[in-house]
Amino acid sequence: MTQPSGPFRVVFTQAGTGAHRAVRFASDQPSWLVRAAAWAVMLAIGLVAFVVVLPILILAFALFAVLALVGWVRFKLAGARSPNGPLDGRRNVRVVRPGGGGPPVDSHP
Repeated sequence: MTQPSGPFRVVFTQAGTGAHRAVRFASDQPSWLVRAAAWAVMLAIGLVAFVVVLPILILAFALFAVLALVGWVRFKLAGARSPNGPLDGRRNVRVVRPGGGGPPVDSHP
């Protein structure tokens, strides 16, 4: 039994159904050229995605770092402006805690 397979012919010495199925399965697989082309296309798409996504990730990280730094500075300044903080702007003032409990707190010298 002879079956065409491109420029070559496959010759069966035993024409059983299992052998025919195996040869048919092998001949239905893509060739090395098709596989190489598929890998090249996937690699090209992956590289383009990497070139596009990587700068976006770097910019997002930088933006997050700047916003975190701004938040930290605002938190520190808010604590400094609280009563008796170094930037509360008052002189010779005693702060009385709500409820009258405890002694008054002196302002920052």
